[in-house]
Amino acid sequence: MAALIGANPQDFANAIYPPGSKTPCTVVYRVVQAGTLEPVTAPIQVAVDLKVTTEPTPSYVFGVGESGHATFAGGAIHEIFSPTHNGVFRITNAPSQFELVTDFGTAGSSDANIYLQCFAPETVLLLVIKNPCKISDGAESIWVKSGKYATVPH
Repeated sequence: MAALIGANPQDFANAIYPPGSKTPCTVVYRVVQAGTLEPVTAPIQVAVDLKVTTEPTPSYVFGVGESGHATFAGGAIHEIFSPTHNGVFRITNAPSQFELVTDFGTAGSSDANIYLQCFAPETVLLLVIKNPCKISDGAESIWVKSGKYATVPH
């Protein structure tokens, strides 16, 4: 993990390992470049299914048109938007487990079942990607427990 994030690994926790926090918090989601943790500026779309634990085995269907615009269907998945257009997405009162899809158009997508970890009322979740032009090169969903990256951008 140290090589991937380029920072103190004790400040982070893998987001795909259970159990999830029982108390909800607001998730502040950002996509960053591996090694530097600088924000990725490529256009992205984010979808979330907050009812994954109450659905009987949800089946998702994702599509990408020629223009690179993604569509999301199945379960209770829906697209969320960055209200400030700065690559920061908020999920208010996130449940202990949810499905999170991040689409980069023709570069690929990342889909993960996330277990909530609340380290503050607003907790930062990072998608750390190795190559924004080819998502299949690797991506990890990581909670920020402490340190300078735990600061919530506005």
